Amino acid sequence: MQISKVGIVSGGAVGYSIAQVCACAGYHTTLSEVNKLLLARGLEDIASALAGEVKQGKTTEQARQSAINNLHGTTDIRDMKNCDLVIEALIEHLELKRDVFVLLDRFCPPRTIFTTNTSFLPIMDVAAATMRADRTMGTHFPNPATSTKTVVLKKTIATSKETFADVEAFVKTLSRKPVSASDELGFLVNTQAVISMLEAIRLLETGTTTREELDRKTNLGLNQHIGPLRLADLVGLDTLYFAARALGEKSPDPAYSPPALLQKLVKDNQLGHKTGRGFYEYT
Repeated sequence: MQISKVGIVSGGAVGYSIAQVCACAGYHTTLSEVNKLLLARGLEDIASALAGEVKQGKTTEQARQSAINNLHGTTDIRDMKNCDLVIEALIEHLELKRDVFVLLDRFCPPRTIFTTNTSFLPIMDVAAATMRADRTMGTHFPNPATSTKTVVLKKTIATSKETFADVEAFVKTLSRKPVSASDELGFLVNTQAVISMLEAIRLLETGTTTREELDRKTNLGLNQHIGPLRLADLVGLDTLYFAARALGEKSPDPAYSPPALLQKLVKDNQLGHKTGRGFYEYT
């Protein structure tokens, strides 16, 4: 199937970066958000990122303007009805994702392919909410999608060969490398990252170290470019919380249990970059 119109059901920075990648690749891209304030913020973030790329010589002014022209925003999910492909990029909350796919299934024509950007939840658990499990699969764009060059593709036992081939071809047009993974809870690297972030939060809770010292020593000792607490802020503390809960439901291992400090920050809506404050403060 020829894909020309793409819809992004966004939950924040990851969705915005996916929308930017699609618009830059020449696709008519519709970005949806739950309200006008978040939509304006998303479109502004994309415009600012594109302007920055022009300034840095990574793209041209003509390419920037073309991408802006390809991008359209909406707060009405029914505007996805003309899309050939819809990518859901909400937080790791199964019922929320299922509710969105029920709505999409109602408004989108049978030809529309659905994919979820989940990095932890089994795709089949999401696909089961639709009447088109054969046209539903996973497309995980690592954060941020604008700078990472791989997309993890997950098909279920119900995903058709044609759907997988269409999505794989689409990903290649984004100048990204598609990588296949089995449909099971979590990804190998993501699961390891979640455990690392949760353990770092527990160490911080003991009061024996500071956030800066913990991140600095992790960077130096493990040769990582970002510390676990800054990574948690970047991922989103709500996303980390729901991912930990999802993993914990499948395994009794206490390593997956969300620490009390993480639960408190989420309750206080201190979610990291997306709200301006988490373990660190951001402007």
